[in-house]
Amino acid sequence: MSNELRPWIQDYLIQIAETKGADLASVEWSSKVKKVQIIEFLTYGSQNGDEDSIIWARVSDKNCHIPVRFSVDATAEYRRVNQARLTQVKTALVILRKFRILHCRVPSTRTGHKLTPDAYLALECSEMRLLGSIGQPTMGNPAGIETNQELLKYNLELRNPGGGANFLKIRAQERQQRRSAGKGKEEKNDKYLASGRERSHTPLPLISVAAPIAGPSLLKGKVDKAKTGYSTKMDMPATTTKTKSITKYGLATRPQADQGKDYEREIARRFARVSQYRKLMG
Repeated sequence: MSNELRPWIQDYLIQIAETKGADLASVEWSSKVKKVQIIEFLTYGSQNGDEDSIIWARVSDKNCHIPVRFSVDATAEYRRVNQARLTQVKTALVILRKFRILHCRVPSTRTGHKLTPDAYLALECSEMRLLGSIGQPTMGNPAGIETNQELLKYNLELRNPGGGANFLKIRAQERQQRRSAGKGKEEKNDKYLASGRERSHTPLPLISVAAPIAGPSLLKGKVDKAKTGYSTKMDMPATTTKTKSITKYGLATRPQADQGKDYEREIARRFARVSQYRKLMG
């Protein structure tokens, strides 16, 4: 709906504090249109109805309110388009088409519209447009921006030189560094896991189980003919070397952490078979 207000002032100020800190002079004009409700005027400009001048007002986004300084260009354009002075409306919805943050003394209704002794956060608007809802009650229950503790501290630090107003900017930079470091660790872990998956799919090397090689120590001695069917070892056929892949035992499909243990058990089992063979051969 065209008359609906959405909170944005607080987020805008926090974003400026986190990116610019104490350097408000570098803040550029925002060209993103934003909707506010004029809830009261702090000054009424020149007494001459044909003369355009700066006008201070308080505007709200329904959640919070802030002083705004309408420039001469803004009030002149308003009078040209609407054939009336801006201060002729009590309340109204307007669109800020070009604005930026200020930190300066502002008029106060408590002191007869005189400037406050201290500087406060405010907005400056050089281009605006009337939307409607003239004379309507204040929307929502807006509170001063100083009710936000971060903005209250930001406002106080801006009054004092020394860079104390950079605290939100420094905090945002540290948060970004932690995110970047965390992202780097995640990428490193991903590479480690990827290399682990490659190792888990790589078959383990082949192992050989060889029968004892015939020699002087093995050719001597008697052979139990009832067990072997041969009278002497010389009569027994030559034994060939058998090579079996560890993958035959399903080790390549097991997790990498378990393959080492399975490998050791398989080696031990095969050496046990060789020992049994030696005992059988006497």
